Amino acid sequence: MAGSVKTNINTQDKSGIEKKPKHRYGLKGLTLVELVISTAILSVILIASFSLVLTGIKVYQANTKAVTGQSAVRNVLMQMTRDIRRMDSVGAFDQVLYDETGMPAFKTLDIGSDITYRLDCGTKELTREMKETDLNGVVHVVGSQMIPGVNDIRVVMNELTRTDISIAIQSNSDMKTIETQITFRK
Repeated sequence: MAGSVKTNINTQDKSGIEKKPKHRYGLKGLTLVELVISTAILSVILIASFSLVLTGIKVYQANTKAVTGQSAVRNVLMQMTRDIRRMDSVGAFDQVLYDETGMPAFKTLDIGSDITYRLDCGTKELTREMKETDLNGVVHVVGSQMIPGVNDIRVVMNELTRTDISIAIQSNSDMKTIETQITFRK
């Protein structure tokens, strides 16, 4: 080949043993600049990974809270549906009781003559009150907390046919309204 210069780097010493070439400047190891740069890159990767894990945890917690709230609302709707279906006469009434300042204090839903659902507008807690008569004929009201964080509850009855009841509950946790429709067979 014309004009090409071929260089042969011999890595063997005089005894014929092959020697490994030395690192930069004849020293092995990392320089301070290389160490600082690799530490900075590793720090950025770790911070990004940690941020991703934290975001995942927050999303998981928010979804768990929403699912728990929706599950509680569904359970209340199922209980209300059972209560309405057990009634001898169909009649659900929606009343709002006001406090002395004119603000809504309680919203009550009377289902039949024995069961009342009461939404405390201040604490946002929905309770189910059931009247029970003991052996002596004394009526006791038994209340149990159903779910906290309820913004609103509505019961709408079709007044013409008296066969359809719509129930809607709006939860505070995710501001979604869950509804059900009950149709009575004749």
